[in-house]
Amino acid sequence: MDKKTAIGIRKILEQELTPILKKAGYIFELGNATFNEDQVHFKGFKISDVGAKPEMLKFLEKENEHRKDFGMPLLSLDRIASYRGKKYQLVGLRPRSKKQPFIVRDIDSNSKYIWDKRTTENFFEISKELQNAKT
Repeated sequence: MDKKTAIGIRKILEQELTPILKKAGYIFELGNATFNEDQVHFKGFKISDVGAKPEMLKFLEKENEHRKDFGMPLLSLDRIASYRGKKYQLVGLRPRSKKQPFIVRDIDSNSKYIWDKRTTENFFEISKELQNAKT
């Protein structure tokens, strides 16, 4: 098999399985593929509910729970931050990443970027005074 065949197999799977699972209320995601002369192997094959939260958002919510437990300032999931003429929203966390664990989304282009902890906290951290006022 070659790359062209692997891409063709991916398209077939996506075209055939996506509509069937969508009717049943599920979302189908197919991960990266590797191939050799005999086979194609897909690393990720995920089926989730239509209304399910993305995994990166679940990690971010868990991060906020940990911050609350340890008395640290929380991160705002609703805030829109302006940086270098663009507007960003915090949308996720990569828990295994040490240097740039946070994922932000450019509101205008819907592109996702990774940010370091310091930059993210500068733009999205909720001050302790505001946290105390909310509770």
